[in-house]
Amino acid sequence: MTSSKYQFLAPTVALLSDKVVLAQAWKKTHTYIRKHNWFADTLELDTSAVDLEQTLEQWAQTLRTGQYLNQAARMVPAPKSGRWVIGTVPQRPEPGWYPVVDPGEAPVLRPLAHLPVREQTVASALMLCLADCIETLQGPTIGHADFAEAQRMGVYSYGNRLLCSWTELLPGTKHARFRWGNSDIYTRYFTDYQRFIDRPKYFAEQARDKGGTVLLVKLDLSAFYDNIDVGRLIESLRRHYAKFCETFPDYPKHDEDFLAVAREALTLRWDPQDSTYAPLLRDRALPRGLAQGLAASGFFANAYLIDFDKEIGRQLNTAIHFEGDEFTLVDYCRYVDDLRIVVSVDARLPHTHIPGVITQWVQRILDVTVNEHVEDDRNVLKLNARKTEHEEFAAVSAESGDVAAMRLLQQSLSGPFDLESLQQTSAGLNGLLALAELSREAETSAPSSSPLSLIERPKLQVKDDTLTRFAAFRLVKSLRLKMSFLGEEAAGVAHECEAVARRLAAAWVTNPALVQVLRYAFGIYPAADILLPVLEALRDKLDCPVAFERLVAQYVLAELFRSGATEIGWDSDAGPGPDVEHFRDALAATAHQLLNRRDSPWYLQQQASLFLTVTGRPLAPPEGTPELHRHAIVAGLVQGHPGPAQTLPAGDFVALSYVAYQITGSQANFKRGIQAWSKGRNQEALRLARELLRQTDSELYDYCFARPPRPRQRTPADITGAGDHTRPSGPPLRNSVWLPLQVVFCRAHNPLRQENALLKLALGLVRCMRKADTPEQLRPDFIQVRCADWDRLSHPHVHLEVSPSLRKSRETLNALYTTPEWCEGFAAWTYALGRVLRAAALGNVDFTSRRYVLAGEPSPYTGIRSTWQKRRFGMHHASGSITGHDASVTPWFSELLLQLLRWPGLEVESPLIPQAAAIESFDILETILYERLQGQNAIFGRSSMVPVYRFPVQFPLRRESRLRVVVVQGLLPQASHFTEFGKCLDGSDYRAWHRQHLGLLSVLINRHVRTLAHAKAEPGEEAEGRPFVDLIVFPELSVHVEDFDLLRALSDATGAIIYAGMVGELSPITRAPINVAKWIIPQRRETGRSFLVINQGKFHLTKDEREIGMESWRPYQAIIELRSGSRTYAISGAICYDATDIALAADLRDQSHMFVVAAMNKDIKTFDGMISALRFHMYQHVVLANSGEYGGSTTQAPYSKEHHRVVSHMHGGQQIGISVFEVETDDFGPGGKAFPSSGTGNGKTPPAGLRRVPWGTT
Repeated sequence: MTSSKYQFLAPTVALLSDKVVLAQAWKKTHTYIRKHNWFADTLELDTSAVDLEQTLEQWAQTLRTGQYLNQAARMVPAPKSGRWVIGTVPQRPEPGWYPVVDPGEAPVLRPLAHLPVREQTVASALMLCLADCIETLQGPTIGHADFAEAQRMGVYSYGNRLLCSWTELLPGTKHARFRWGNSDIYTRYFTDYQRFIDRPKYFAEQARDKGGTVLLVKLDLSAFYDNIDVGRLIESLRRHYAKFCETFPDYPKHDEDFLAVAREALTLRWDPQDSTYAPLLRDRALPRGLAQGLAASGFFANAYLIDFDKEIGRQLNTAIHFEGDEFTLVDYCRYVDDLRIVVSVDARLPHTHIPGVITQWVQRILDVTVNEHVEDDRNVLKLNARKTEHEEFAAVSAESGDVAAMRLLQQSLSGPFDLESLQQTSAGLNGLLALAELSREAETSAPSSSPLSLIERPKLQVKDDTLTRFAAFRLVKSLRLKMSFLGEEAAGVAHECEAVARRLAAAWVTNPALVQVLRYAFGIYPAADILLPVLEALRDKLDCPVAFERLVAQYVLAELFRSGATEIGWDSDAGPGPDVEHFRDALAATAHQLLNRRDSPWYLQQQASLFLTVTGRPLAPPEGTPELHRHAIVAGLVQGHPGPAQTLPAGDFVALSYVAYQITGSQANFKRGIQAWSKGRNQEALRLARELLRQTDSELYDYCFARPPRPRQRTPADITGAGDHTRPSGPPLRNSVWLPLQVVFCRAHNPLRQENALLKLALGLVRCMRKADTPEQLRPDFIQVRCADWDRLSHPHVHLEVSPSLRKSRETLNALYTTPEWCEGFAAWTYALGRVLRAAALGNVDFTSRRYVLAGEPSPYTGIRSTWQKRRFGMHHASGSITGHDASVTPWFSELLLQLLRWPGLEVESPLIPQAAAIESFDILETILYERLQGQNAIFGRSSMVPVYRFPVQFPLRRESRLRVVVVQGLLPQASHFTEFGKCLDGSDYRAWHRQHLGLLSVLINRHVRTLAHAKAEPGEEAEGRPFVDLIVFPELSVHVEDFDLLRALSDATGAIIYAGMVGELSPITRAPINVAKWIIPQRRETGRSFLVINQGKFHLTKDEREIGMESWRPYQAIIELRSGSRTYAISGAICYDATDIALAADLRDQSHMFVVAAMNKDIKTFDGMISALRFHMYQHVVLANSGEYGGSTTQAPYSKEHHRVVSHMHGGQQIGISVFEVETDDFGPGGKAFPSSGTGNGKTPPAGLRRVPWGTT
């Protein structure tokens, strides 16, 4: 459905200069830079985002014509990890704060490179074209818990690996397909690094069992990125790709022009002004290798070492004779520049010198495979012999030490957690910090001849700075979680936050490269009294005659300013603490001083200007510095002085004005600015500015340019009654009247939100498409719809008429509804259908948008991170992205949208709609839609008059045909609490009490099921460290919506699906409280875990619920289909009083195999009788989870013997209860083993009229 030229990206200029490839490269680069390069000029990113189409066309033109030339990079000298002390050091007798430097050596800085977004994007596009080749040659790391298999397949590299899918196109050969249509570039750091750490231990243990002394040797490549020879890299890329094409001939051949562009794009040229930094860098020269700060550098660095990796791998499991010594190479792996080698030596021979021998041997291989082929003799890779470490396996083999502690603490913070467990986690993280501190002290302490010095010092598998960052981040996270449990009592944690902040700041003092740790300190406790001594020390260094110390101070200050603008103090959930305005005042005073200081570098001035502007203290930066031009304009616009912006082109003006609007929130200020800019502009510039603004923010566009209606003027909308419908709060839609489609769906009560209605719309649109001349005619403002009953559009008997509009829209939708260049042939029509359907489901003309704004951007300045041009390459079609958790869009419809709106580079599977992979005609499209609508009509709940939606999920049962279920009875909330603390229970004191209760329950559940698994000691009881649990059921109104994170954590820990009654949920239409239960369904894939969340509403409210203002809400009935192999087990749920509706039971009995009820009911006897009746009439397992205030939770099934019918029952009120039991899914599920017709069934005779029969019966 997309152009075939994108099937295999290859190193050709035609693909490199393709705007689609460049757009994907820009998207990945844009995301990467904002996340990783704090020193980036984000205003440049913003300007590139607004008019992306034109920007990409300009870049593509330079690539196609061979005119591409790299712009110079600007250096940001950063401190490398190193120890500093407060006191005196040799040659510095005055007490102060100094770096510790070994005699005869000088400290060096890390040369970070800031490159323009164009240069970053082109390098990323080069990576896209070579990704499949380079990743295939390195082999898969994902899913390789079996390290022996990884070694057999030649997998050695674990760092900076691209996120790929792997297939076996040839026997025994794994083929990588880079997911270049996604936003991510590299795989997760923690996962890959964990594998890298674990692998040597695995092979060392194997080797130890064979006898001999096993050594683990750690080696480090010195200045790896800086010494990569680009010429040699280009030649190795040529050679690797030629070999790759021999194995996979479907890939196009490379062209030399591509390699010429690659050489230019990867060649690092520095701005002449940066030559002053050379004396402070390694080898006293500007680096000539790959830029540190280039998003694609990690990928190309791996490509550079493929020959080296393969050569060492070729000698695995062989005896190596070198320089008169012998050792057996057991294993080798690499994480960027960190090498780990496992060797075995004869235990009878001395081996203390072996690590030095191995260093020489590895250096010899580096010389042969890499260094002898460089074009520039200065670019030579060398091992840093001083960083070579080794230890016998006995010292690291036990599952203890820093790595084991990191894994355990990471798991603890993943949940479930309560206050006590968080306290224990904090203690463990503080222990890791202490371990890192002890390691730093041990490294710098003088050697001693005392026998006591032989007592073991801490041996770390990870570097102390890595350990410090790990512990700091999680310590801050644990404190934030702890505050979330305390409500008004969170003030008591303030002293703990202060203590942690001071400790983290102290860790930074001993190693200023840990600026991230200092940011964590101020993030958790932004206290001016901690900041002021830091600023004073840094300001002192600014006047220091030692350039190294001066540059370290400038770097730290720049990063503090950036963090102050975007992170520190902007978190609304930070809890009680010091006055953040005092913190900002102190930081602003320093920023004000440095902004106009002549010796302040450009990157420091950029961040100082951004901080001052964002925090409401805008100050124009000095003139004459090109890097500050955009910052000066934004500062002026924020102050209401648009003068400097008058000379900007349309795209740059809209971008920077919008950034100023983000900061001030003033629409009037924005309007004045654009009016001033418009004076004297030609019509084309004005048209472009208006169009770009509309694409960026339609509401702001309407404020600036919308015309008020003329008096007494009657429009077609007035005549049809559509005029008022464009307002979300307008009157009900008029039945049997033709209305513009976008008028119908741009309402809070959108009748097209449900899948059944969307299917009817889709069929009508296909009929319109048959009559249309071009796909562009399929637009929401060119289509009319008519319905006899809008409120029941999702019911089978209600039809929707769709017709092309005879009138033209006064304003066009322009590029948003044009056919993308990657759509060929019939794909243009399917894309047109997809965008209208997605717009209708969203209730937004911009079909690329999401239903909810992404959270996590508390600062006024977030930048222009998303435009429709970017979003169309990354649309999510799951129900949560379209309709929210009121999931009236099923995975089937999501899959359809994914096929219709697919973009190049996206790997699309169609397990639910196999025929959708090749939609080549209107007939095929219409057949797919018609058959789906017929299927939906067949399962419609005709007794309860509610649509039924099935949600199929892949959920392999831990044990075949058994479902382990946990029913939970908590004691909060109790019925009286809704009158005492409010209908949503959202008072801060009660929220803390309620959240603590749920946290304790979650920990108790986890420990309960783990204890059960341990006691039974059955094979397979634990999978991937998670207990064997499939379903957890909580009572009605038992979990507040803001505590959803605790349920997620519980699901992560147990692997279970959760069905929980929620309190605090609001109607998506009226915002009144509603009673819902959430299905929380984990979906684990190779790339990670996600959740499918579905709201099941309650229709029949009790008198008490109506009195506190709750509204009835049940627009659909959800059925969860658990698919395990060839089996499908269906579960549906209800909330308390709804379960008494015999109409609902009648609709579900032939569709579900288990009925789950979340209740808060005091009439235990009546509900016992109801469950007994339902188990027979529905002929399936019925699970009731009732509040612990009343008790009586039970699970029953229609077995023939009385003592088998009650599977579980919890008696007594005011009791916490956790019941764990197993359900035989084949008894009343698809297998039907309990049916008497099976011959061996132990179930009762089914009720009359039951149409749900076992497999193989009629």
